[in-house]
Amino acid sequence: RGGGTTGGRLCHRTGGRGLKQALIDRTRFARGASGRNHGCLREGTAANPAEAVRPHGRTTALEVWAVTTENHLRLAESLNGRAGYRRSGSRTLAASAVEEAQLAESAELMSEDGWPVEFDRRSIINPRDGELFPAEAVAALAADCPPGSIFEEVELTSLEEPPIAAEEVILATNAFTGQLLEGIPIAPVRAQMLATAPFPTRVAERPTYSDHGYQYWRQLPPGEVLAGGYRDRALAEEVGYELVTTAAIQGHLDRHLAALGVTAPVSHRWAGTMGFT
Repeated sequence: RGGGTTGGRLCHRTGGRGLKQALIDRTRFARGASGRNHGCLREGTAANPAEAVRPHGRTTALEVWAVTTENHLRLAESLNGRAGYRRSGSRTLAASAVEEAQLAESAELMSEDGWPVEFDRRSIINPRDGELFPAEAVAALAADCPPGSIFEEVELTSLEEPPIAAEEVILATNAFTGQLLEGIPIAPVRAQMLATAPFPTRVAERPTYSDHGYQYWRQLPPGEVLAGGYRDRALAEEVGYELVTTAAIQGHLDRHLAALGVTAPVSHRWAGTMGFT
């Protein structure tokens, strides 16, 4: 399995049961999607609840929401205050009149189903969402694994001749699963982000999402602003394993900063690959 959130947590859990195991990663811990995101723990899906209910039905959407809620609680329990974890809530902001109507419907659905949300016409605030430093979170999970169970920079190219003998192999490899299991319906989808130097004005009180999850930003306590998304502006180009930034998407992110009024210089630009079914 890979050295991300899922692999690290599974290593800790199975190690606690006395099972002999090996967690291998072809690079190093947190080099994949688990360490390249903007560090938010969100209940539900990227789509708002009204969007999720239409194709899947209310019962299924509610079940998905419950799974993500439990997942959040289990990760918070594992971190035990490490990796800058805090439950600051999140804001979902409408980017259009259509999305505004969907958020109003979503707030009503969530309230009826017992989720403590607030709605102020243009946005939903979910007070139970959280944030953390993603690479530090993966490192914390790795620190809890049994001594000698982690092997970094071990290349696995085939399951027929693995470098370590094992009775069972679990692939926690996200977007890269298809490189080991041909034909598995998981596509590698790239996302891009940037971060600024500290900016003294508070432009985001909590992690914020907009445009059906295609835009997201967050401001750290010292003032750095993280912004990501706009993948919908180049869907065909943002597929594949190449971890590179592009001028087109980064240009959208630069304009997003300008719209927020952020004048601090950009200190980092990066990309990560996620697995989409």
